[in-house]
Amino acid sequence: MRGSSPDSESTSAAHRRSWLWAVAVVAVVLTIIGSAAIAHALVERARQADAVVAAPILPALSVVAVAHPEAGALFTAHDSSTGNLATLASQREPFCPPIGACQSVRPDAFVLLNGATGQTLAQTPLTGDASAAADTLLLLDDPTHKRAYAISPDSLITFSTENGALVGHEALAHNAPWSGGALDAATGHLYLVGDGQVVTLDVATGNVIAEASLPLTSGMPVPDGPVFDTARRLLYIVIRPNLASDAPQLLALDAATLRQASALVLPVGARLGPLDAETGSLDIFGGDGRGWQLHMRQANAPTLARAPMLDGALAVGANTALRHMYIAGFTQTRSLDTRNGRSLAGLPLMARWSRFVPLPVDQARGLLYLPSDHGAVVIVRDGAGQTESAGVASASAAILARAALAKLLPDTNQDPPFVAPDTFPLGAGTSAHPETRALDYWIHFADRGWQGPYPGTASVAITPDGARRGGYIVTFTITWRQLFQRTHTWVCAVAPSGVVALRSETGDTIP
Repeated sequence: MRGSSPDSESTSAAHRRSWLWAVAVVAVVLTIIGSAAIAHALVERARQADAVVAAPILPALSVVAVAHPEAGALFTAHDSSTGNLATLASQREPFCPPIGACQSVRPDAFVLLNGATGQTLAQTPLTGDASAAADTLLLLDDPTHKRAYAISPDSLITFSTENGALVGHEALAHNAPWSGGALDAATGHLYLVGDGQVVTLDVATGNVIAEASLPLTSGMPVPDGPVFDTARRLLYIVIRPNLASDAPQLLALDAATLRQASALVLPVGARLGPLDAETGSLDIFGGDGRGWQLHMRQANAPTLARAPMLDGALAVGANTALRHMYIAGFTQTRSLDTRNGRSLAGLPLMARWSRFVPLPVDQARGLLYLPSDHGAVVIVRDGAGQTESAGVASASAAILARAALAKLLPDTNQDPPFVAPDTFPLGAGTSAHPETRALDYWIHFADRGWQGPYPGTASVAITPDGARRGGYIVTFTITWRQLFQRTHTWVCAVAPSGVVALRSETGDTIP
């Protein structure tokens, strides 16, 4: 027998090693695929029994539309003279990793929306003379002149609320990181707070009319305000202390001279709210969640009284024609009858809005605007013209189902969670064209820490429930690419009563 050569033995050994390595790789791949398939099947089997979330105590507010200019509105104002919504929007959302600060975005367009439908009426790019609006800190509406003012640290850029066109660009004589502003449309005076000062500017020229220093020390939080009291010609500003255990102070300034007219110590933790359009009193939000009102019968002798209707409020608005008040809190927004304080309806939605500016309301059309997460503006109908039905509106049903996910989603044992209710966009498309947002997912591993971002999407679709009249089927889907493309879907049924039931849950295992 002829013996084998060392070269042939080496070649055979190499072939065996290659073969074993290939087998090992195939085994690993099959294991991963098999594990994913098994996990997929386990998820599908584990959710055969419906999980049910009870209906909210209050009937659902009727959502008629969800406006979402570009990737989201960064600033919003409602113009009562045209009924339009003025927004400054961006083509992308802020990038927010699980640790560290979010990477902020700047607006790139002034987008004018129909206040009844949320549809885009006009879009003006922030280029040329409008480019300074990319640094906007405040957006104020002037219904008298049908204008919206975008205020940056050193500029005032004016847009039309009729057609969205750029109207003017004025350099401000005073440059500051403005934290709050108020407009007296009758006189054309603009009151701004920033850099430890309150300044009165001429809105037509940007020139300083008056200025005064605020009693601030280094490291103090940004003041609340200003709130402009047209009837009494006063500006209200709350100076918040360095220590949370100390009491804030409310200052009333003469609007003409900016001299102090009065000062009042507020309850510890209190924040400035807007002026009550019906009573002329100033709303105060207590640090303990209790509401107060400041009655300004005499400028030098204001009185502070409990206002239970304001309990739990973060922002408020009112429709004086309907005698309704809107209370936006941490978890829901409610409408109340101001005659008896009775809660009428609600929506499990938090409004992202300044505390001392009234929530935007169109009294003539009975509409309430709730700027919320991902730059969406939820348009709610309340009062005359509202269609009565046996169930909830489709857009309201989508929001009810989204809120119910807080009790239906798995505990991912990481903070922030891999998926949460606000992962999904507000509003809902159809099965063929779901409402979708692109986002990045992050996974926390005990041995490796945070891993990602894994690019993906989150989408919502709604269809009528063929098995239940007045009900809806809302489908939530996420996709993410972690080694390979993965997906997970929750299908919820919303009954006319507002009860939300999880019909099915399928897909890849949630990390």
